[in-house]
Amino acid sequence: MKQRINKLCYWLMMLAVLLLFCTGTVPAAETATVSVSGVFGQTGARSMLAMINKFRTGQYDEYDHPADYDSWSVKPSSGQTWQRTNSGGVQIISGLGTLQYDYTLEKVAMLRAIETAVYWDHDRPDSTAGNCFTAYPDGYYAKGENIACGYNSFTSASSVMQAWMETGDNYLGQGHRRNMLGAKFTAVGIAHVTHNGWEFWVQEFGYPLRNGTQTAVRNGLGTAQVTFSTDRVMPAGLSSASGSETISIGIGETVSVPDTKIRLEAVDSGINNYYALGSADLAWTIEDPSVASLSGTSIKGLKEGTTSLDTMFAGKKLSYKIQVKRKDLKGASVSVQSPALYTGKALKPGITVKLSGKTLEQGTDYTVSYEKNTDTGKAKAVITGEGNYQGTLTKTFQIRLAEGFVFKDKTSGGVYKVTKVSSVSKAQVTFVKPVSAKKKSITIPASVKISGTTCTVTAIGDGAFRNNKKIRKIVIGKNVASIGKEAFRGAGKLAGIQIKTKKLTAGRIGANAFSGIYKKAEFRLPSAKKKAYKKILLKKGAKATMIFQ
Repeated sequence: MKQRINKLCYWLMMLAVLLLFCTGTVPAAETATVSVSGVFGQTGARSMLAMINKFRTGQYDEYDHPADYDSWSVKPSSGQTWQRTNSGGVQIISGLGTLQYDYTLEKVAMLRAIETAVYWDHDRPDSTAGNCFTAYPDGYYAKGENIACGYNSFTSASSVMQAWMETGDNYLGQGHRRNMLGAKFTAVGIAHVTHNGWEFWVQEFGYPLRNGTQTAVRNGLGTAQVTFSTDRVMPAGLSSASGSETISIGIGETVSVPDTKIRLEAVDSGINNYYALGSADLAWTIEDPSVASLSGTSIKGLKEGTTSLDTMFAGKKLSYKIQVKRKDLKGASVSVQSPALYTGKALKPGITVKLSGKTLEQGTDYTVSYEKNTDTGKAKAVITGEGNYQGTLTKTFQIRLAEGFVFKDKTSGGVYKVTKVSSVSKAQVTFVKPVSAKKKSITIPASVKISGTTCTVTAIGDGAFRNNKKIRKIVIGKNVASIGKEAFRGAGKLAGIQIKTKKLTAGRIGANAFSGIYKKAEFRLPSAKKKAYKKILLKKGAKATMIFQ
C-alpha cells in the first residue's frame, strides 16, 4: 500500500492583487492532449461534507468520535491546543460556520482529480494554464484545494478525512487542516476517482457559494481530455490497446496501425501510466521500409527482420517495435485427398493447406513428407513451412482396402478378392484361386490378414479349382457362406473335402460346384449339417458313390 504526500493550496486576494499576481510572461511549452479515464465515486466524496462540518463544529476527532472541545484542540484532556507556530503560541477558533456543497466546485474537483492522475501537483499539467485555481470559473473570491492519493489505499472518505485532519502535527504540517477549518470558506466541492489502482481525492473550497442546486451523483467510468506541457509531463512510450509494444506480422501479411496509448511520466511525481490519445493526429513512418511498408494505416510485412513504427508526439520520438516473421502454419486447415486405398506401396495422397482463407502452394509455401503410409491403418502427412511460412503441422489419414482389391496370402496358399470393407481393420474376401496350380492340399481359413486388416473369408469364387488336376484335399473354413458355380468342377483327383462351415444352403452353392471330382471322394461334414449337406451336395455335382460322414 502506497500513499502520496498530501498537498494543499489556498488563495485569498482582492481583485487588484489578483491582477498583479496574473501579470508576467507565461513560458512557452509544447502541449499535447490525452484522454484520461477513471472510475468516479461521488457518493463517497459527497459523504465527506458531513465529516468536514462535524470537524468545523468540534464534533469530529481523529477517531470520528463526538468531542466537546474547539476544533483546533489537540488533546483536550491535557489542555494542549493547536500551535500557531512551531515554536509556540496558540490560536483558539470556535464558532465556525458549516460549509455548503457547491456543485460547480464539485465539477472543478472532478476535473482536478483526473488532472492529478497525470501530474501530481497543485499546478495543472499544462504549465500555460497556471495553478489549480485556473480551473475555477469566475466569481469565487476565496479558493483552496486539498489533494491526496494512495495506491490501493484511501478507498473511503473517512480514511482520507483522518489523513487531512493532521491531528497532532505541528503548525507547518497542518495546511490541509487549515483549509478545512478556514473561516474564509463557505462552500466546498469534493471528488474521488480511481485510476489504475490509485485513489485520487480532491477538495475544492470557495467563497461565496455559487451553485447549491443538487445534481445527479456521478459514479462509474468517466473520461476527460487533459492537456499537458512537456516541461511537466514527458511522453515516455507507446502501447497498443492490447498492451503490447511490439507489432508481430507475417511476411505478406497486412495489419492496421494499432489503437495507441501514450505512456506519460510526470516530472518529479513518480506517477506514470498509459493514456488513450485524444485529438492528436499521429504521423507514422517506418524506419526500414525494406522490412515492412506503410500505406495509410496498413502495415505490410515484406521480409523477415526487425524495424520500428515511429511517430513524434509532444516533441519526442516514440516507437513500436515491428517484428516481421515467416507466417506460422499454426491454425492452418489441412485436408487429405481421399480415399487413400491400399496398394502395397507407399501412398502419397494429395494435400491441401489453407491459412487465413488462402490456399497455399506445395513446394513454394510448404513441403510434405509421409510416415507409416504403406500399410492399412493410420498414416501421417507432415507439412513443413517453406518460403514465407514456418512451423510444422501433422495430419493423420486412414489407408484402407478397396473393394475389388486382389492379393495373395502365402500362408493359406490362396489368392483373395476383397468384397466388402467394414472399416480400416475389417473386411470380407472371396477365395479366388490357389496361389500355385501345383498345390495338392489347401486349407481355406476362417480369415486371412493383409497389412493391418483382418479379412474374413466368406466365399469360394466361381471356378476357383476348376480343372485343377493337382488338388487332392481341401478344407473349407468355418466362415465360408457361399461356394461359386463350378468351383471344383473337373478337379478329378480331389478326394478329401472337409467342410467346417455351417452357413451353406442350396441357394449359396453354385451349379456343378462339385461335378467331376474323384468318384469316391470323401466328405467330412459338420454332424449337425450332415443330412442337409449331403442332400445339397448331391444336387451340386457330388455322386452317390461318394462318402458323406
